Amino acid sequence: MSDVAEAVQKGLQVVANLPEEVHWLCEKVEPGPRGRQTIPDEDEATRADSTMHAMMLLSFSDQEANQQWLKGRIGEQLTRCPRCVEEFYSLKRRFYQKLLPEHGQENLDLFFAYLEDWDIERVEPVLSEAVKDLDRATSPDAWYEKLQKNPSQLNAIHECFCSPGLLRSPSIKASISRICTVEQLDIQGPAAGLITFLSMEDKALRSLAEKSWKSRGPSITVPIFESHLLGPLESATRKAQEELNPERLGRFFRGISIIVQNVGPEIIKRCISGAERDPIKLAVHRIQPNLPFWHPILRLFQSLMVKLRRDVWEVISPLTPSGFGDVIFHDRLFGKLLRDTEQGAGGESQLLDLTEWMSEYIDSIEPLLRPTTAPSLIRQIFRNDLPALTRGLCFKEGMKVLNSTLRAIESEIVSGNVLVRQANDLFMEHQQSVIEVAFLNEIFEDKLMEKHMLIAQRAAQATMISALKLDVQFIAADFECLFRKKPPMKPIYQMNIRANLWDVVSKRFPLNDSEFCMQLLQAIKSVLEIDQVYISPKDAQLNEEKTQFNTRLSNIDQPLASILRSMSRGSLPALDQVLSDQPTFEVLLGLMMSRSEDVAMSAEDVALTGLKAEDKVDALRLMLVKNFSVPILSLTSISRHLSKWGLFAMMPRWVKIGMNVLDLLCDRTEGIIRKSDMQTWERTMLRVYWDTQWRCLGTIFKRSRRWALSEDKFIMIEFLRNSMDYAETLFDNFWTFEQALTASTENTREPWSHRLLQDASKALNPFTSILSIQDEHLLQTCQKLMCKMLGLLAENEVPVADEGFFVNLKRYLYPESFPDYDASKTTPTNLTVVQKTELSVAASRLSPDFVPVQEKTVIELSDDEYGSSDIADEDMIKAANVVAKKTQSKLDFQPAPRWSESKLTAPKKPTPPPRTSGDPLRSKKTRDTQAFLEKRKADLAALEKRKQAAIAQKPKTEILESSDDDSDSDDGGNTLFKLGSRTKTEVKDVKTVGAPRKAVPRKLPTIRRVKDTRARVAPDMSGLYKQIFQWDFFHDDAFPPGLSSSNYTHVAKSFSTFGAYQKTFEPLLLLEAWQSFLKCKEEAMPSGCLEIKIATRMRSDHFVDLETTIDNMPDRNRWYEADVVLLSSSKDPLRNTGEPHCIARVHTINRKFTGKCEVSLRCDPGPAMLQNHMRTNGTLYGIKIMSLTPLEREYASLICMQYYDLREEILTAKPSPLVEPTEAQVTKTKDLYNVNEPQAKAIIAAVSSTGFTLIQGPPGTGKTKTVVGIAGALLSPGSDDTIQIRGAPPVKKTAAKKILVCAPSNAAVDELVIRFKRGLQSTKGDIWTPGIVRLGRSDAINAEVRDVTLEELIDARMAPTTNASKGNALGMEDLRAQHTKAVEERNAKQQQLDDARAKKLDPSDLLSQIDRLNTTIREQRRQLDIQRDQRKESGRNAEILRRQVQQQIINESQIICATLSGAGHEMLRNVNVDFETVIIDEAAQSVELSALIPLKFGCDKCILVGDPQQLPPTVLSRHAAKFSYEKSLFVRMQENYPKNVHLLSIQYRMHPAISVFPSREFYDAGLKDGDGMADLRRQPWHDSTVFGPYRFFNIAGSESRQKTSLTNPEEARMALALFHRITEDFMEVNFDGRIGIVTPYREQLGELKRVFKSRYGEKILVGVEFNTVDAFQGRERDIIIFSCVRAAAEGGVGFLSDIRRMNVGLTRAKSSLFILGNSNFLVRNHMWKRLVEDAKERDAFTPNVRGLFDRSTRTTARPAGLPPPPPRPVEYKPAASNSAQQVEAVWDPMDIDENSRPNQVPQGPWGPSGQPPPQQPRDWAQPPPRAPQNKDGNITCHGCGMKGHRRVDCPKERRNHDPQIPTLEGATSPAPQRLKRPRDFDSNNNEPPNKKIHATDNNVSAAAGGPSVVAGSSGGPSAPPPAPPKKGIIHRKSGASDMFIRKKPRKGGRPPN
Repeated sequence: MSDVAEAVQKGLQVVANLPEEVHWLCEKVEPGPRGRQTIPDEDEATRADSTMHAMMLLSFSDQEANQQWLKGRIGEQLTRCPRCVEEFYSLKRRFYQKLLPEHGQENLDLFFAYLEDWDIERVEPVLSEAVKDLDRATSPDAWYEKLQKNPSQLNAIHECFCSPGLLRSPSIKASISRICTVEQLDIQGPAAGLITFLSMEDKALRSLAEKSWKSRGPSITVPIFESHLLGPLESATRKAQEELNPERLGRFFRGISIIVQNVGPEIIKRCISGAERDPIKLAVHRIQPNLPFWHPILRLFQSLMVKLRRDVWEVISPLTPSGFGDVIFHDRLFGKLLRDTEQGAGGESQLLDLTEWMSEYIDSIEPLLRPTTAPSLIRQIFRNDLPALTRGLCFKEGMKVLNSTLRAIESEIVSGNVLVRQANDLFMEHQQSVIEVAFLNEIFEDKLMEKHMLIAQRAAQATMISALKLDVQFIAADFECLFRKKPPMKPIYQMNIRANLWDVVSKRFPLNDSEFCMQLLQAIKSVLEIDQVYISPKDAQLNEEKTQFNTRLSNIDQPLASILRSMSRGSLPALDQVLSDQPTFEVLLGLMMSRSEDVAMSAEDVALTGLKAEDKVDALRLMLVKNFSVPILSLTSISRHLSKWGLFAMMPRWVKIGMNVLDLLCDRTEGIIRKSDMQTWERTMLRVYWDTQWRCLGTIFKRSRRWALSEDKFIMIEFLRNSMDYAETLFDNFWTFEQALTASTENTREPWSHRLLQDASKALNPFTSILSIQDEHLLQTCQKLMCKMLGLLAENEVPVADEGFFVNLKRYLYPESFPDYDASKTTPTNLTVVQKTELSVAASRLSPDFVPVQEKTVIELSDDEYGSSDIADEDMIKAANVVAKKTQSKLDFQPAPRWSESKLTAPKKPTPPPRTSGDPLRSKKTRDTQAFLEKRKADLAALEKRKQAAIAQKPKTEILESSDDDSDSDDGGNTLFKLGSRTKTEVKDVKTVGAPRKAVPRKLPTIRRVKDTRARVAPDMSGLYKQIFQWDFFHDDAFPPGLSSSNYTHVAKSFSTFGAYQKTFEPLLLLEAWQSFLKCKEEAMPSGCLEIKIATRMRSDHFVDLETTIDNMPDRNRWYEADVVLLSSSKDPLRNTGEPHCIARVHTINRKFTGKCEVSLRCDPGPAMLQNHMRTNGTLYGIKIMSLTPLEREYASLICMQYYDLREEILTAKPSPLVEPTEAQVTKTKDLYNVNEPQAKAIIAAVSSTGFTLIQGPPGTGKTKTVVGIAGALLSPGSDDTIQIRGAPPVKKTAAKKILVCAPSNAAVDELVIRFKRGLQSTKGDIWTPGIVRLGRSDAINAEVRDVTLEELIDARMAPTTNASKGNALGMEDLRAQHTKAVEERNAKQQQLDDARAKKLDPSDLLSQIDRLNTTIREQRRQLDIQRDQRKESGRNAEILRRQVQQQIINESQIICATLSGAGHEMLRNVNVDFETVIIDEAAQSVELSALIPLKFGCDKCILVGDPQQLPPTVLSRHAAKFSYEKSLFVRMQENYPKNVHLLSIQYRMHPAISVFPSREFYDAGLKDGDGMADLRRQPWHDSTVFGPYRFFNIAGSESRQKTSLTNPEEARMALALFHRITEDFMEVNFDGRIGIVTPYREQLGELKRVFKSRYGEKILVGVEFNTVDAFQGRERDIIIFSCVRAAAEGGVGFLSDIRRMNVGLTRAKSSLFILGNSNFLVRNHMWKRLVEDAKERDAFTPNVRGLFDRSTRTTARPAGLPPPPPRPVEYKPAASNSAQQVEAVWDPMDIDENSRPNQVPQGPWGPSGQPPPQQPRDWAQPPPRAPQNKDGNITCHGCGMKGHRRVDCPKERRNHDPQIPTLEGATSPAPQRLKRPRDFDSNNNEPPNKKIHATDNNVSAAAGGPSVVAGSSGGPSAPPPAPPKKGIIHRKSGASDMFIRKKPRKGGRPPN
């Protein structure tokens, strides 16, 4: 007892010392004063234990005071919180058990009864007060609300719940019963009343307990149940065991079922079933026949089955599944209950107790046991002797049982278990019943019956859906056997679908049932995993089964499409729920990708109807806007599955839908992910979407070879093209995704970009599979995309995800580097050398050791020389001896050794000289060849030995090969991946080497370096852009910002390294670009400012890339790719210098049909502009400044020059040396090409030499004809049996070789094209027309050559395709209009139908009308999709065809003509063609970097034709010119090796009086006149006092400065007076088109035009050409009036001091040159001084012109009367030309550049008559007798042999060679005709003047009109003198000359290339 007292004392001490804030019985501690937190010393358990020990004080008899204190304090604690109440009664029960062993039950019962009495005493008054309050309350709700604020009453009620023993007090029981009638009241916490009240008779208490279990039960855990509820449960079970009353037992078991229904399975198994008093076991043992309480027992078992499923049989053992059913169904009382239970609301609960266990019973059985258990159960359920409600409930359960049975065997379908068929048979047995219930239309009057039949209907529908799913799974199982099993096995089922069931579902589809739609779509999801099985022609195994399977699979398409069409007729709310459910929408989206068009279109119908969309794209857009996650997650999931399945069926439409979604997400203006910030989960979802797209694309390209075996070739091509386009577009939107993911988390930009790039790189390895494809478009697109991806990966330093990529790529690019390489097999890829190089360079940036290390120098042998590489070396060495005896070319050109050959050929061993005779060069080549071949043999043997040793030592590494599915075998396939065999040249036997050969090479094999192919690869331009983007637009200095003259270096004569070359030229190139920038800046107009909206900003290659849109871009301000624009935040960028601005480059531009332009800009802005003004959705303003295209091409040529074959020649500026040809060679060439000796030597040198050949062509020396001769010799076709007759029409032949012909300007290129079109002459003398292609924009090219422009040639070949596509476009617009109309009508009908359904009215025939409209709409949409796809495919195919036609045209051509800049066009780089020979005309007029552009195409022979003494290259920057930047490559080479230049020394343009001064001063008297030039150039106006062939008119005028140019009005007036005088004095001469007026200054040009127009009107500009000296180069006129302008009191001559421009100005005239200048000023310059002195010496100087032109200057008599009309021309009917306008043409010796007329044979020097014309009275070529030319004293005339004059001035020669024009056969004497004068050019005369144009003008083509009139041969020395012109004219048609009638340039157009 002392121990008890001690425990009591200790407990009292603890509780007495507890602070007031601390609860004694629970863990709660209330806040103290002022919120102070109290921390008790004792924990919760100690406090509770102390309280129980303190309560033992109540057992003492002498402690009343203390007992009262303790009772009061405990009472206070029990009113504080419900938790304390729960713990108090729980502690009492545990304390009882604790004290029981020590104190005995009797004593404890007395003590605890006392405690209970005390509890009753304490609680009873509180409850009575609560009841009174309830009675007084206005409503139970008001009382309950008040109760929550009264903790004393609330806890008193809770004490009754926690201790049901208190209810033994009648007062308390009555109070609690009254209180429990309040509905809001429930039992809070795990109170014992939850158990006890369930068995009480009081319904209010039972209802409270049941309600409380539903709300509190799920939160009860095992520990809480064990501590608070297990005791009451065992107590209640103990009482039930002793109970015999069925009613009380029924209440007990029903209460247990309530508990089971609301607790977790663990509580059932561990607490209830595992209790000492197990109520479940009690229920099992109480089952017996005629059990009176079947209802609660079955409810309990049903609850156990729901909670425990298959574990229930462990809990209710020894009952078994079969025994349980037998016991119930064989019980007569059970059957009687089914029949006799009330059929209404009163008996509903009992009927549910008797039936609801059935479906749960079948679900609790093992799945494989259900097919055997269910039949007997269903037979017991489907009984017809039951009442209606009972039967309905049984049908409901039967449907559930049947559905459960079908679902149970789904996992066993693949195994082929016999139970699967048994379950299927069970459904077939009851199928009709299922259909009847599923589509029950009966209207029940009994609402209760209706409720349960609707449940039965839902169950029947689920059963039917399971059956449909079973049909699909049977097919899927057979597919698994035939496709996925290795090896394939025979199908298991081979069963067709239940077509009648599918048909019934389609016809009786529940239109408004969204749940049915979702279940159905989920059921048929497996159909997405099935595809047609490939039937291999090689393997006949199971082919019959495969064929049958494919038939069964195709049979499902029509029923499935019918069901989907029926679904599309559903109500909008139902379809909205279907589309809002992500798993369901995923299936629907997958069906939209079906291989079957019918299925895909029907699935689209569902989406379109539910979203009210117009088409598929609109539906996807609405889905993304409505719920972004649903379509993205669905497409992501489908993509993941497709990448896993690897089936082709869904892939084509997956690509199209993926492209549609991508456009909707990333559109620059309406892109969904561009518009708003995304949540974290959305960003994660978007990243996963990005990743799965690349995975699926990788699967496509990986499996493409396998699919190509079974799919149609054209379908595969279109599919792969679509896929590649999708991949390219997806990667192009990389920055859009990156920005969307980092929009709200800028600090994670780097990780996101790395992740996205890593995802994309997963597709690189599969991309390699496409490298073996035949389709060129796919190959090219794939190669470009791979290069782009590798470049961005390298830039961001992101490794490729799959390291096997580099190994596989190397197998395609360097197959010879693998030990298993077999050269006899086909090439692994059709990539061109350039494409391989680009890929190799890109891969090397990520894998530096990607390019295999060459163990020795690789030498490529020409196929024509040495044959294939598999020839035995002994045979090759023998063959070399025969090859060394080869003959020279047909022209007998002696091959010149290449100076660098010794550097490039392999080292040779010293060998004794062979005994050979003849040409030493040929002997040397034989020795070199033998040495080379012997060394080659030794090297090959050593290499093979090393290779074998390496293979033996090297560990085997696993190479990533394609899977078995991707076998390389294409047998039986569509040959899409078959490659052409490698081209080889064979030498079968040494004896065949000596046989005659068509083309014999003229040089030894040269070493080909691997890097040489990089010359054509586009270089990195970032270095250029970095410098340009740093320019300040408003910087006006001559040097770019931050630079000065110290940053530049003078161009050296030669360079030792490429680095030095680049270091010199790159700064000068940018300095010239800066000057162009300044010039364009001045010309920029504010009206060209455009508003720019920023869509995306991203970092790329250390720059900022902006994706922008421009709403309206006028044509006059149109931007193009490579344009430089000024970006500014100001609306007026040109004026607001203080606003943030920067320079940008137009990276790409895409013009939409809507008028918007999508523009990508690249720039490098400052931080302020980047952060403040370049934000997404921001606005900038831009204005175009200039185009970077020429600069970029020159920069690219500079960077790539290090890889050129001619690199060393360029660095050292060394041309090929002159090799003197033999006399026989010269004679043969002269006769063959009708040329003179210098021209012949130039042709021989150009053809036979390698490296650079320099040909200098002074004015009028026929350099164009020389170029034509060179082209003819280089491209001569091989010999054939046909002998071409000279003079016959040209015959077009095909030549294998190609040459690239370039010039700086379009006009120069066009002139060459015109000459080439007239035909070339082969080495046999045949005239043939080569294939010519002119590159460049048609609007910048002469009209006469537009027919051979690449654009025109391509358009001509593609015309049929283009016309067909236009027709399809028109039909598509009509179809779209019809479709829109039908949709509107359908929507109206659908609205009427919805209204009728809502009002429950008969819809009459609305449904059928809607069905017909849906059918029409579906067909129209199908046609629209087809046409849309066709349009897309046709557009892409047209582009593909265009490239193919382009390549074909290039392949068929022999001469490609382009400007130097145009040769750098990407198109020429992409075509698979090399140009070993390049001809550059006017080479002295281009800067050196421009001349490098066309040399990138494998050039090893470059022919530079030009004249350094004429105009230099145009260089805007004077500072760059000072550093010799204007020095051309021609000049640099000429300065280094002046003797290696071929000079064309005979001119045929100028009168000798004109040419004498230029020849002496500019060409060291090396320029000779052609024979008879004085007579040929004699004109009627020479018979005047002043208008001779040459005269200087001294003008005492003065210059005036206008802006940056000069004018001299006096010279302009004198020019007008001179023109008026000569045209008035010689009115019989038609001067139209024969006079040119030139001046060095542009302002003076304007002054001249103004003066002339003021006199003659605008039309004077047509008949007389006004131009600057620079613009007149290459032109000529009979009369040139040269206005010098300069005349100042002091200073120099300025611009005139350039002797090259002086040379041009003095050499444009053919017959007369009139110089207008101030001699007193001009003599300040030494060259002009000599010109003035020369004129004076020759009496060609007029010192004073005042009044000179006021009177006639004519010396001969004027014709009587009015000026006679010109002779009537001989009429010809020429061929059609570009213009019908007739012009006059006179014969001219400059026509030597033309071939002789084919139908006219030369008949001697004077034509058919053979008689010379009478002599002319005066020879203006000689000075007067009083001024003998002492300088000619040492000259010997070759005509008469006397000294003192030249042959051209010889009187004897002149008498014998008086010119006369030949009379054409059949022509009559010309009749006089009135000529139009310049004074007739008035505004009232609408008749255009006849134009008399020289036959060699740039715009006159010999092919345009009639045959040209030529007598004799050209002006060569071996040809007889040409016939002079008569004073008559002939007419011919020609195109309009751009010299006289020039088209106005189109505003906003591009500058010419």
